[in-house]
Amino acid sequence: MLHQYNILIHIIAGTLALGIGIAPFVTAKGGRNHQRFGRLYLMLMSIVILTALAGVFFFRNRPFLTLITIHSSYVTFTGFRALKYKTIGPGRIELMAALVLLGVASLFVWNLQSINIVWHMSVIYYLLGFLMVILIYDFLRIFKVLQWPQAWLPEHFLKMTSSFSALFSAAAGTVLTGWEPWSQIGSSSLGTLLLIWVIWRYRKAFTAGRKAV
Repeated sequence: MLHQYNILIHIIAGTLALGIGIAPFVTAKGGRNHQRFGRLYLMLMSIVILTALAGVFFFRNRPFLTLITIHSSYVTFTGFRALKYKTIGPGRIELMAALVLLGVASLFVWNLQSINIVWHMSVIYYLLGFLMVILIYDFLRIFKVLQWPQAWLPEHFLKMTSSFSALFSAAAGTVLTGWEPWSQIGSSSLGTLLLIWVIWRYRKAFTAGRKAV
């Protein structure tokens, strides 16, 4: 019974997050509506992530769901944190989050052969590769190897977009099981196209004040 309630809350919060998550893309960046919808999206994503973790650890042991949940948690959390540290750069909190993600991803790869894989392998390899790119970049930023005073803005854009893409991909891959593996591959491809569109749409923000050392 508790498992059913957990699933129901997860579905409701996820569905609302998918709807609300569109608003920050179409509202004026930094405006009142953007901030209001952004906070609501964060609240809903927190519920989605908590119920997903509850499902993984207390009801079903699905290692891949653990990986994608941790991934969603990481990009959502660090995407929000980018608004806090801004030009100061990421610090100890971001380092701890990156180490947790690295540990979970490494454990997943180590046990890849024995894990009950429910998603198409191309999606899994793509997700793992994407995670490694994010981690390498974040470690370079955390240890001041890469210095980019205005990086917080594109980091916020890309990580929150990645958060929405992960939510969409997880929903499509789970609900449209009759269309596997194309539901998984297609949703991941759409998420990638959305990231590319964000980079193109806000390309000026991505090049402003750039300084790599």
